[in-house]
Amino acid sequence: MAIYSNAKKTKQSLIMSAGELFAKHGIDAVTVRDIAKKAKVNIGIIHYHFKSKERLIKTVMDFAAEDWLNDPLGNYLKKNIDLLKNKKGREIAIKESIKIFFSIIFSTSKPFWCKTLLFQMIQRDIDISRKSFESFGTPIFKSFMKIYHAAYPVQYDHERAYQWTTAIIAPAILISNNPHNFNRIFYDKTPSDNFISTLEDLCIKLAIQTI
Repeated sequence: MAIYSNAKKTKQSLIMSAGELFAKHGIDAVTVRDIAKKAKVNIGIIHYHFKSKERLIKTVMDFAAEDWLNDPLGNYLKKNIDLLKNKKGREIAIKESIKIFFSIIFSTSKPFWCKTLLFQMIQRDIDISRKSFESFGTPIFKSFMKIYHAAYPVQYDHERAYQWTTAIIAPAILISNNPHNFNRIFYDKTPSDNFISTLEDLCIKLAIQTI
């Protein structure tokens, strides 16, 4: 039991070390040796647990995307489909969907590098990036575009729905993609306690006003 526990801790340490390095330097710039050094293990341990860097990358991405894999936004809309039938209900759906989106992105249950790595990776045109976008990016867009479609069932414009969705989720993605941007703009000041909640409220207001 102790051996299994130690092996599990070692594997988790490798995932955390690799994820942090990938988010900071990019997956191409990070070597297996770099990961082993950060995790303070022999390089052979990585090959024992993951066989290759590619499988380690996949495991790290799976861990980073865990909170999105059950399509939380899509499930919310399925359970509350009646909200989409009228304007007031759609406003509630917009508000709750954005709150769910923000709660996952800025959750403290996982290291911040998870969000940074996810949004950095989906910008690349490689197989694992395409799969990552399909697993969590596409469902996010589909959910918000579904609300837009409900508001304009007859004259629905797919491109306009995409623009609307992008406008309301982009602020959170921008911060997650590179958290250092805040300090670069505000010269090393730390965000106020209500910075994220205020940003969330602004996104909700924008979404409701423009639908």
